[in-house]
Amino acid sequence: MTPQQEGQLLERVERLTDAVNANTAKLQEIEQRLAYGKGFLAAMLLVAGSVGALVAALVPNLKWFK
Repeated sequence: MTPQQEGQLLERVERLTDAVNANTAKLQEIEQRLAYGKGFLAAMLLVAGSVGALVAALVPNLKWFK
């Protein structure tokens, strides 16, 4: 392998390494967003269930339904 070919190969490897590092950073950011989204969804389901239970407990006591 000639020195010119070695230089080209080294340059390509460095560009590939930079691309992999950039993609790794993007993937980590997406994983963090996904984790936040799962937590938010779980909290919303808990709140919705609690509100539903509260309404179910109060509706029979309202004078409109007696």
